[in-house]
Parts: sequence; C-alpha cells; structure tokens
Amino acid sequence: MLIRGEFKKGIFTIQDPKAPKWVIPVDTRLSTKPNVKIYFDDGRPIINLEIKTEGDILAIQSGIDYENEKMLTIIENKMIEYLEDSIKSVIEKSQTLNIDPFNFGRMAVRHFLTINEWENYNWNEKFKVAKVEVKVDFKIRRTGGLLKTSDDNVRDE
Repeated sequence: MLIRGEFKKGIFTIQDPKAPKWVIPVDTRLSTKPNVKIYFDDGRPIINLEIKTEGDILAIQSGIDYENEKMLTIIENKMIEYLEDSIKSVIEKSQTLNIDPFNFGRMAVRHFLTINEWENYNWNEKFKVAKVEVKVDFKIRRTGGLLKTSDDNVRDE
C-alpha cells in the first residue's frame, strides 16, 4: 500500500537503536504520493521509487531521551532502514512470484507507442529482472503524547 500510495496510517514498531531490548512504536503515514519513475536500459526496466513518510513517536519504552533533534535523527534513520528493507523484500518476493501488485506496468506502458509493442514486450517476464531502486524519506513530526522523557526513567533491564 505504501508503494501504490494507498497507505493512510499505521503503527510500525522498530527496535530501540540505543536499547535493543525495547521497541518504539511509531504512528506512520505517507506525507506525499510515492514518486515512481520507470526507464529502460537495454530492454531491462529500471524503476526508481521514492517514498516520503512521516510519523509520531507513541512511546519510548527504554526511557532514553529521543526528543532532542540530534536523537530524533537516530529514530528517523532506523525507520528509513526498516521501511526500505521491508519494501525491497516485498518487491523481490513479487518478482520471484512473477506478479506486479504495485501497478508499475501501468506506468511502464506509457513508454510504448502501440498496444502490439507493449504486448510483445511482455511486462510480467521483464518485471522479474527489473532493477528497483528504493529511497525512503522519513521525518518525525511529533513525539506523540510525550512531553519530555525523564532522566530517571531510563531502563536498563
């Protein structure tokens, strides 16, 4: 749904970068529609996918002070890594199953002048070997219900 631009809102749980025993739930949403560009290199499809997301931290179980700007970057980078890995994984799985649930073919068809050219190209076969480049941007907008993490609340358990 993220790839197709149909994702409204959801909670992703990432591992706390500074305290791996704990998790951080992040209320996530798309900030803009995904940007998809398709071109061909010697007949092979190259798909550039750029997804911009944003979110709110719902809780910090470890009690670590992630509210300052420098520390927020750590959470943002962790979310980018998580989303990029997940998106690449689902695309690779789809390619092995010979399906295009992301509607990339609807965008690729614009590069062909006639229906015959498009049909002869055989998108499903070519999608299997397509190179897909994924770039995710993620920004924390709010720290949710957190006002400030207390220094006394840092958990080491």
